[in-house]
Amino acid sequence: MISSDRIVFRKAVATDIGAVENIYKELHRAEESGIISIGWKRSIYPVRSTAEEALIRDDLFALECNGNVLGAGMINKIQVDVYLKAPGNMMQRMIRSVFSIPLSFHQE
Repeated sequence: MISSDRIVFRKAVATDIGAVENIYKELHRAEESGIISIGWKRSIYPVRSTAEEALIRDDLFALECNGNVLGAGMINKIQVDVYLKAPGNMMQRMIRSVFSIPLSFHQE
């Protein structure tokens, strides 16, 4: 039950990188399976170095529930040139996908 869970949105730390990388992998699996559609490509974006660079810039955030990192995202003013050509709702889809709990982490 979510009311008894401790959910925290916080700045990510170095020990979160492995969990963030696993979230990226889970999102890539979901994309490749047709469950979600973001437009990301495995081994291109996002990858572990994406999270590491964001941590260095101090703009990586983590969504934690009961001590487990379940979501992550970068919050900054950097505009990747690919988004300039994307449909208006692509950024909204990306934000929803990154900050949602990956499918394999969902517990009944």
